[in-house]
Amino acid sequence: MGKNRGPDFRRKQPSSRKGIEVRGTIWLEKDGRLYLDIKRATLLGLIDRLGSLAAAARSMGLSYNTAWLWVMAMNRLSPRPLVKKGSGGSSGGYSVLTAQGSRVIAEYSRLNSSLEETIDRLGGFKQGRKRGAPRNAVLDKLGVIDDMEIAADFG
Repeated sequence: MGKNRGPDFRRKQPSSRKGIEVRGTIWLEKDGRLYLDIKRATLLGLIDRLGSLAAAARSMGLSYNTAWLWVMAMNRLSPRPLVKKGSGGSSGGYSVLTAQGSRVIAEYSRLNSSLEETIDRLGGFKQGRKRGAPRNAVLDKLGVIDDMEIAADFG
């Protein structure tokens, strides 16, 4: 069980800015089946921190059954299990993130950070900037740019 809080995959709070914003999320699929998304990555991080599937599920507001189904699905789709469960006894059961589970969380965290950096580079939409830059061509074709202008700095 890790001592740190682990990666924070919670979604950012809604912005108070008006207008359109660029947003995104990452999920991983294997053979067309959901392998990992922000909720499952959060569950894995909480299992690592709390050492208990039940406690991790409770802290996310999930039923134990849902959390267990997610873990079973991830373990099935992974080349090696991500979570190892031990049966109870007088002190109850435990869940431990495996080395593979730690690697998966680290890689998901890296992918998530890369996505956030890309979105930050794209910037938000505000009035007052010049239109017509090549980076705006796709948005213009999608009909996103009308009377609004893009505010984005690409350094």
